[in-house]
Amino acid sequence: MDPVTRWALNWCISNHVPFCAFREPGKDNVDFYSAPSLLKNTEGVQTNRFFIGEFNQPFAESYFIPMEYDAQQTLEVRPYGPKNGGKRLAAVNTDHEYYIESVGQLIDDLHARGIAKTVISRMTVRDGRLPAADAFEYLTKRANNLFCSCCFHPKAGYWLGATPEIMLEADKASNKFHTVALAGTKATDEAWDEKNIQEQTIVSDYIAHALNGLGADFSKSEMHNMDFGSLQHLATDFNGCLNDLDAAEIINALNPTPALCGYPKEQALADIAKIEKQPRGCYGGVIGFQRGSVTKAYVNIRSIHFGPTKYALRAGGGILADSNPEAEWQETDRKITNLLKLINIE
Repeated sequence: MDPVTRWALNWCISNHVPFCAFREPGKDNVDFYSAPSLLKNTEGVQTNRFFIGEFNQPFAESYFIPMEYDAQQTLEVRPYGPKNGGKRLAAVNTDHEYYIESVGQLIDDLHARGIAKTVISRMTVRDGRLPAADAFEYLTKRANNLFCSCCFHPKAGYWLGATPEIMLEADKASNKFHTVALAGTKATDEAWDEKNIQEQTIVSDYIAHALNGLGADFSKSEMHNMDFGSLQHLATDFNGCLNDLDAAEIINALNPTPALCGYPKEQALADIAKIEKQPRGCYGGVIGFQRGSVTKAYVNIRSIHFGPTKYALRAGGGILADSNPEAEWQETDRKITNLLKLINIE
């Protein structure tokens, strides 16, 4: 990240000015834009914009951040936001005993449902101010194959993250789209077990069913590994032609996938509402950008919601009938620890 971009990012955070900073997978350059128009409750530019949405929220209701001023222009204009823009973060740690008991009861319920899965997330909260610019730079250097982002929208708050999960890459000009089924988690030195393979198969089948429901023309790859720091996930790629479809239609059909929600969807959503005491906010929602004919949307996992005095990390795991509550807790712990290491925080 060059000095001007770092300055602009820090300026916007300190002065509560809406902004987005992102680095696409496999690229070196960081894109940065501030959006002072949002301070006047207008959205400004409509064609080129960053977006972040809440979990299970239709794409049209995402929070859009127009790409108005680049880093150099932000330095020259130096916009200011409201003094009280850094709202305190209302987040608390998930109680271990409550998690074990609730997931244990859910597992009992899943035995009676047949093929079913629910993704349950939990939260870890740390006191203190997150060094967001440093953390974002660490992510861009250490997570080269992931979509790294840092952003602020007055309604969404401040978010930082690096996600391996593509929701949709679509280009109207070339008529092509790409999405990925991603599920299962293990350390790089472990073997895949049947639970993780079944979890990934559920996600892959769901995406295929959703795309077929839209009448999409697509092909499906074999299952393969995807790395995230010291962890690995299972992935299956889908490539197709847009034809008469637009990006929003596909995103709405896929979101939320079983990787962040579960299957069957309505029952999984009911489980989440019952067990998770704190709303997910933008965790598990879509995040990405639209520029010209291109839309690139990712699932907002491995993310941090931060405020002026503390920051919250959330991680989830797919609960199946043969899951073990303590093992699921340990999996979420590995995900949280891995993200903290990537931003150089112990």
